[in-house]
Parts: sequence; C-alpha cells; structure tokens
Amino acid sequence: MPSTTRSAYLYAITAPHPAVDMTTLPGILDGGGTPGVPQCISDGPLAAVVSLYDGRRVRPERRNLAAHQGVLRALMGQGIPFLPVAFGVVVPSPQDLLALLRANQEAIVRDLKRLSGRVEMGLKVLWDVPNIFEFFVFQNPDLAEFRDLVMKKPGGPSREDKIALGQAFETLLREKREQHEETVRRALGTCVPEFRADPPRDEKTIVNLSCLIERKHEKAFEQAVLQAASCFDDNYAFDYSGPWPPYHFVSVSLPEPAMSELAR
Repeated sequence: MPSTTRSAYLYAITAPHPAVDMTTLPGILDGGGTPGVPQCISDGPLAAVVSLYDGRRVRPERRNLAAHQGVLRALMGQGIPFLPVAFGVVVPSPQDLLALLRANQEAIVRDLKRLSGRVEMGLKVLWDVPNIFEFFVFQNPDLAEFRDLVMKKPGGPSREDKIALGQAFETLLREKREQHEETVRRALGTCVPEFRADPPRDEKTIVNLSCLIERKHEKAFEQAVLQAASCFDDNYAFDYSGPWPPYHFVSVSLPEPAMSELAR
C-alpha cells in the first residue's frame, strides 16, 4: 500500500487492467521538482491512475500540463476505457482516494460502461467574414433599413437608438445561431449520440460543440462534418479536432467535501 503521508494527484479513473502500465511515463513534478511516476491504485472494479505528490496544489506549468495529457494519451492509445480528470485535482491521501472510489463506485462504473469505446471530437463553426455586423446588415434588409434610419438622424443616433440597434442585431445573431446549430446537429446526428454545447466565445462563433462518438466511427464523423459544411457557403468556416478523452461527457463528480479540501 502506498504511503499515507503523501497526496494523490489524479489523472483518470478506470478499471483494473493488466495492460495499464504508466511507469515509463514522466508524471507531474512533485513538490521537490522530480517527475512523479504514474501508478494505479485499485479497489474492487475500479482503479485510479495517480502520482504520489507532496502538497495540495499543482502549478499549471507547461511541463505539468504536458505530463497530464501524456498520461491520458497513453490510456487512449491502449484502448482502455477511462474517465479523464481535469488538470490539478489532488486528493489528500491514497486512503481518501480509495474512500471516494468506494462512495461513488456505482456511478463511476456506469460512466465507464457508457463511455467505453468512445472518444470526444470538438467542432467549431464560425462566420468567416471581416465584420460580422456588416455581414448581417448585408444579409438582412430590415436590419439595414433600421441601421440607415438610426445613423441618418439629424445630430446622430441617440444612446437609446444605439441600444435598440444592438438589440436588433443580437436577436438576429441568436436566431441564426439556433438555425445553424440545428442544421449541424442534424447532419452529424447519425454518428454522434451525444452533444455538449459551450457558449460562443465571441460574436463570430456560431457553435462550439463537443461530440461523443464511437472510436471506430472517426472517419464517419469526418464525412458528416464535410456534409454539414456543404450546407453553408464560403462565409462560414468549420474546424474540428480530436480525438480527445471524453471530458465533457463524464457525469460523475467527486463529493463536495473532497473538492473543498483542494481549495485550502
């Protein structure tokens, strides 16, 4: 049994498997600046991939981020079902980690079965235009008429005029995003059983989707993206990435008391 005097830095949760061997990978740097050796701590049907660690926090340095991703890539490369854990999670001790696995065993096993053989693909769709407002004005005669009416007022537009024009633009933006997202989801629906949507980061972003697919259907996903893109003209750009561990589709979470410990 590992020493109880050290924390456990958590990379992933999986099932015990003889093929899991992380010992050749450099883990995150421990408190003394030495790469920790990833290992498995098992309990019944579950195993946690960890590095023993001195401390309660891990600095988000490039070296540590790369080590975290390297362990997850190794698990993906071995084709082993696992639940990826976000960077920076430190459990106070291996005993505490075992307690968390036992307390959440049913939910974790359920997620492992649901995500077995599946990976995450990212898809962003954007308006590829120099000026999104002018693009909408060109595409929407009513908005163009309203813009001209406001801008040609004697003395220029008032603050209320600018707010009203902005609201009209935002309404059209939201409606178009919803329409386009529905088109994209419909085109991808045959090979994507689950979607997760993140809010657009800027005005030009239409959708920012995480797509859960069967690992064996990666080529089919690529073809579905091309099919979706064919529904749009050159004013739109499609960008997909992956495969990634299914971060956005893990439903189980550690109990709140364990998380509050990390914030100390």
